[in-house]
Amino acid sequence: MQGLCTGHENPDMWFSDSTETEGSGRPKQNVSLEKLNDALEALAICKICPTQGECKAEGMKAENIDNGIWGGTMSGERLLLSLSNIRSMERTKKVDFAKRVRSVQQYSQ
Repeated sequence: MQGLCTGHENPDMWFSDSTETEGSGRPKQNVSLEKLNDALEALAICKICPTQGECKAEGMKAENIDNGIWGGTMSGERLLLSLSNIRSMERTKKVDFAKRVRSVQQYSQ
């Protein structure tokens, strides 16, 4: 069985938590509204996906934990669940992004 993300017309939605950078290469302070909306749409699709459990387990693997939405969890959430070191600026941004998306999601329901 394949996940609902497989073959989706916009696979980048599942990687909306990738750190955006400024011209200097430093991470942007503000996340774009487009990335926020992409994450919300991807999470809505994950919520009804028949492979959500298997996908989340795949997302917890070391090679995937820092990237994307897997099984309805964002990388920032998986980093916290795994008790990984989140001291780097990039990982901190992923945790902050996950919190922001969940906050918007909560108030939009």
